[in-house]
Amino acid sequence: MSKEIERKIAVIFATDVVGYSKHMEVDESETVKNLRACEKILIKLFKKHGGSLFNTGGDSFLAEFPSAVGAVECAVEFQNEIKARNTVEKTTVPLQFRVGVNTGDVVKEKGNLLGDGVNIAARLEAFAQTGGVTISKSVYDYVKGKTKYEYNDLGIQRIKQNEFHAYDILLNLSQKRKLKAHKSNVLVIGAIAATALLGLIGLFYFNINSQDTNNNKFNDPNRISLLLLPFKLQSKGDEGTFIANSITDHVSTTLAGFDKLFVFDKSSADYF
Repeated sequence: MSKEIERKIAVIFATDVVGYSKHMEVDESETVKNLRACEKILIKLFKKHGGSLFNTGGDSFLAEFPSAVGAVECAVEFQNEIKARNTVEKTTVPLQFRVGVNTGDVVKEKGNLLGDGVNIAARLEAFAQTGGVTISKSVYDYVKGKTKYEYNDLGIQRIKQNEFHAYDILLNLSQKRKLKAHKSNVLVIGAIAATALLGLIGLFYFNINSQDTNNNKFNDPNRISLLLLPFKLQSKGDEGTFIANSITDHVSTTLAGFDKLFVFDKSSADYF
């Protein structure tokens, strides 16, 4: 009988060296010596914050933490210590790291951890800036009121097959970056809503025209008055407002083209 798969929720810390291959090409021996020194710093901080290393591959390290706060504190301290180390004159190869932190469901297999929880941590690490820390929204929700750091909301990002809401921890103001959020789902929903509304109005207009044709009322001066209230999206931010306004304008312009309809200007909605 096959052994039952063991699952659990874990906080995953992922880090690796930026440009490791190039460092190895220039000076292999010194790069390895400096990596060992950085690894000692990392292991010391894992022990301090309750982390446990479960996988390593040359210049990359994966650790499990029982606490999201502990993982974030460890990540920030690690980057600060590496930055300080690189300013010391005796540092022959100043290595730099990226760190990603995620929490999620993982599979425990022969002392290793597998699954989306680990994969997304690795994607966040690759997405992080040099010398920076990027965390998932699930981690942010745990730590936002329990840490003193500032966070930069990067919105929904998609890398390969993984989609996640990412936040940068601002170790300094120069790390604040502005990236386009992945908004394909919002655009699709908006397009479907606008198309459906126009389809219903078109069907309604067709029925009115059909009735007028049968009753010879083409010269009826009465028209249907219509006020279209602005669309509102649940997602926050300037991009969501722009999309909502664009949908409203598009639908209003299209409806205004029907002879049997009188469409009020959208500013009239302010009085309702």
